[in-house]
Amino acid sequence: MKMVQLSLMLMITSGLSLFRPAVLASTELRGFWTDSWGAGFKTPDETVQLIDFAKNHGFTDIFVQVRKRGDACYMSSIEPIDPKVAADYDPLADIIKKAHARGIRVHAWIMLYDAWTESKWVKLDPAHVYAKHPDWITEDVNGGNTYANGRMYLDPGLPEVREYLRQVVIDIATRYRVDGVHLDGLRYPDASFGYDPKSVALFNAEYGKDGLPSPNDSDWCNWRRQQVTQLALDLTSAIHRARPSIKVSLAAYWNQQEARDRFFQDWPAWAKAGYFDFIVPMVFVPKSVPEFIKKVDDELAAGGGTPIYIGQGTWRFPPETTNRHLRVIRGKGAPGFVLFDYTALSTPRPDGKCLADYLPISLPESGK
Repeated sequence: MKMVQLSLMLMITSGLSLFRPAVLASTELRGFWTDSWGAGFKTPDETVQLIDFAKNHGFTDIFVQVRKRGDACYMSSIEPIDPKVAADYDPLADIIKKAHARGIRVHAWIMLYDAWTESKWVKLDPAHVYAKHPDWITEDVNGGNTYANGRMYLDPGLPEVREYLRQVVIDIATRYRVDGVHLDGLRYPDASFGYDPKSVALFNAEYGKDGLPSPNDSDWCNWRRQQVTQLALDLTSAIHRARPSIKVSLAAYWNQQEARDRFFQDWPAWAKAGYFDFIVPMVFVPKSVPEFIKKVDDELAAGGGTPIYIGQGTWRFPPETTNRHLRVIRGKGAPGFVLFDYTALSTPRPDGKCLADYLPISLPESGK
């Protein structure tokens, strides 16, 4: 086994004290994600509504998507600002100011490897990472560079990609007084990807091989898994060094086996090693309550000492099902939950209420 493999395995299994999470306050974390695809916080008025909604419904934390695919919903010197953001407006700064004034925590939700989506309706900004570095886009085994619906991703095997993402994340963590940095998309798009010629060359040099590895080659799978693990390690260590008080979290793929073997996101190993302050598995898929119960049990068991907050997809279910899900989450002793998403929770229904009006967000004993 190569030395780099052994070093990474030791990091994962030993549980480095540097990354042992400091548990959040004992009170339940009640959060929601708000994405940057549509309305939500692109103008000052939208941000007022966002914070009012969170406070009025008893949420403690907001996970704000400040980067979706190589763009910024904040004042960045590295990446172009989302063109839908109001002129001269800094959404992240305003959200932090207003949320903190109301006792609500803010997490900068960052999509990592997601780079671009081919579209005839959207013009590529010259400052965009894809415009500047098209050679950083990952390829599949057949040489294609797009995944489902024309999506493109940065190649996780390239050291320059890792350094670029580190700069983006540290820029946010050091310039904004966010309470947390929430990392998403920390995985390959699929097991058939990762075939950037430089990545393949790095793999072959390390393993003494040549040619193009097959997608299910065990060495190739391990190498790609190591690349994702290395970025997880790089980012958490850099953030904790820059701001020790910040909470670094991960949005994790819900199926642990698929996460490890298809997307190369071995988050249970990261949990045991204490890389993250907390992890949010996105348990959006189960269609029945018994399935949801089983999956919550699985996710909580994978924590290994790292707090696990259950992610639930409210847009998929009627209010009564989400109510049952919340009872399951609390009954299983999970320290909190994060709901997807703000649009589904806040959109008015025919009766004038929104979905969140039907949900027991606040704990009864909190009085809030």
